[in-house]
Amino acid sequence: MSPVTQAMLATRLCGWQVTVDAQGPHTLAAELDAAMADTMRRFGVRSAALAIARGGVVLVSRGYTWAEPWFPVTQPTALFRQASVSKLFTSAAAQALHDDNVMGLDTPMFGFLGVSTPLPSDVSVDSRVARITLRHATTRTTGMHRDLFGRRPDGTDRDATMRDVALVAGRLGPPTPDDVVRYAYGMPLVIDPGSMIGDGYSNVAFFVLGAVIERTVGQPIDAYIRQRLLAPFGVSDLVVARTAVGQRFPGEAPGYDSSNAGPSMLDTSGVWAPGAYGGSFALEVAPAAGGFATSVTTVARFIGSHAVWDLGPRPIATAIRYGDFIDTFPQPLMPHDNIAHGNTMACDTGFSPGNIRPRFNVLI
Repeated sequence: MSPVTQAMLATRLCGWQVTVDAQGPHTLAAELDAAMADTMRRFGVRSAALAIARGGVVLVSRGYTWAEPWFPVTQPTALFRQASVSKLFTSAAAQALHDDNVMGLDTPMFGFLGVSTPLPSDVSVDSRVARITLRHATTRTTGMHRDLFGRRPDGTDRDATMRDVALVAGRLGPPTPDDVVRYAYGMPLVIDPGSMIGDGYSNVAFFVLGAVIERTVGQPIDAYIRQRLLAPFGVSDLVVARTAVGQRFPGEAPGYDSSNAGPSMLDTSGVWAPGAYGGSFALEVAPAAGGFATSVTTVARFIGSHAVWDLGPRPIATAIRYGDFIDTFPQPLMPHDNIAHGNTMACDTGFSPGNIRPRFNVLI
């Protein structure tokens, strides 16, 4: 079946519905609804939500459903997997430890964790890893690879996955957080800590940072974030997402589409899984890098007072990224407004885009 035929059939099968918590100005709501309708139909998105907040107060909160009649209606407060938006909350947690005089940002991470043996134990350790600090992790200057890289089960040194870490560690299921930290300890650096090459982005750095935060506070990182950072907002809907099929939380988006599949990160016996359900990642193992789930209303409120990137409060002059809703930027929005959106699921008869790229950017 051709993509055009699929799209035509999907249009006949799917219905459009908007659910509202906070309305906002009528003209703005109409602009947003039109943009979301256009985006969801273009990319086959079943479930989406969008929120706008100012000064921590939600002005607009809307859920969108474009799906078959049997599909659950998306609520404005639905939980969505946050992927790398999770790093926003992790960086804020590191800042809170510093502000509370619990843990200095210039503390070497591997030394604090007491890591002295890499995984596998026979790889050479890059001596520079001992200098990597919390500040480096949160400011993208660790010098670490973007993703896991190192010794694989076949003895080669190249890009690796959580499954490779589990196999090297001799696990039947996913690796433990300690396995991941030890594997990261044995990874060669790309550049000296404190320097940046490209954008310096590293998921691995946040794997380790999350372990440091949990060791420091003595509780799961999501529990600390809820108590220390979200309680002042009166919200508590941030959790560590669950990877496996059928394990979503009450109120979470109905599901996630995958355009790919691979050997499961949750079971090293060789079974395959859809990319969104273990074929690409294991969210629970290192949630600080990309494993949280929360609502777009929580994200929109939180970015009003916390830096989206790096450390500290929201830097108004530098944190704005303007995008277009359809063709022009809707004027009722102000430069200090905070928009968050989430989407998931493809509504069609077979085509499932792996990465949804809406026509508008998130204003943060």
